[in-house]
Amino acid sequence: MSQTPFISVIVPIYNVERYAQNCIDSILNQTFKSFEVIIIADNFPNEFFDNVHGKYILFVDGDMVLLPNTLEKIFKVLQVHGDVDAIHFKGHYETFQNDDNAIDVKNLKLSWEVNDNEGLLTEDIPRRLSENWLNNPIVDLFGATCLKRKIFEENYFKLPSTSFRVEAKLFNLAAMCFAKKYLSIRDAVYVKRILQRQPNIFEAINAMPTVTKCVEEILNKVPAIEHNRAFKDQCLMEILDNLSTNNILPFYANTNIPPELDQAVYQILLPTFKENTALMKYFFQGFNVMRRQNYFFAMQNNLLVNRINQLNQLVSLYENENFNLNNLLNEVDRAKENIRNPFESLCGASYEYLENL
Repeated sequence: MSQTPFISVIVPIYNVERYAQNCIDSILNQTFKSFEVIIIADNFPNEFFDNVHGKYILFVDGDMVLLPNTLEKIFKVLQVHGDVDAIHFKGHYETFQNDDNAIDVKNLKLSWEVNDNEGLLTEDIPRRLSENWLNNPIVDLFGATCLKRKIFEENYFKLPSTSFRVEAKLFNLAAMCFAKKYLSIRDAVYVKRILQRQPNIFEAINAMPTVTKCVEEILNKVPAIEHNRAFKDQCLMEILDNLSTNNILPFYANTNIPPELDQAVYQILLPTFKENTALMKYFFQGFNVMRRQNYFFAMQNNLLVNRINQLNQLVSLYENENFNLNNLLNEVDRAKENIRNPFESLCGASYEYLENL
């Protein structure tokens, strides 16, 4: 390469290898040409910044696709707004296309973050985290946020040694903490595939101690937060809640978990989180409440399904007779309306309990 690239595009492809060619093609076809591409085939190595040359870094997950003018937009934003440390784009396009063919534009849906903060975010880091991480989070970093390389070189932190995909959350937290000028813009620059991934409870739980250590290391570099234990715990729970919701909650929604599995989970978490802490209660009190509620909803649904079957039999019996079926049909409709999705029901009913632990 004849000159230093302006942007380094980092592409982790593990677990999404089948989509990587689409992603890489979308990068190579950018209208802006001063960039390099670095592909991460496995875990992020802690020394990978040593091989990054661009002034700015853009993380792009291997199952994403950049719009042709993404890098050009980033460059133009920097020309207008000056030397900012982070640029965050608040929108993206979604597709449920899960094959490895080129993205069909007819399948795209434009989606915006709920968070409505735009412009330069406050430089008060605890307030910035409260407004954009805890209460109404900026939800994505890969594909959405371009970061100055210098902020990571000056604030080194060790990534967790796990194959679990938590880098985006950790880099996002670091950007929130270390970027002095963080610019949020209402624009969309990439396509995100909505994929159904199998949850992996033990991989997620085994990742938690190292993820916790990394979060502590990041937050300890912020003087206004370093000694605020309660605030650090809130920031940590934001990441752990994301891990648990996507990977552990489906496991705990199961009403037939063997006791030995519960004990195995407990033993993994205990050395890091200790007994009687909020996190241990979150898992073992809160999730057991969820399981009991799920069991109740499942029993309720079974009763309703049996009643619907009985009513449908009566409808079939009398449909050819001179019989007023309105009452029966109304009861069938009412029973169907009362059938609940157990997983959604236990989530809604239990989060208030978990928040109060």
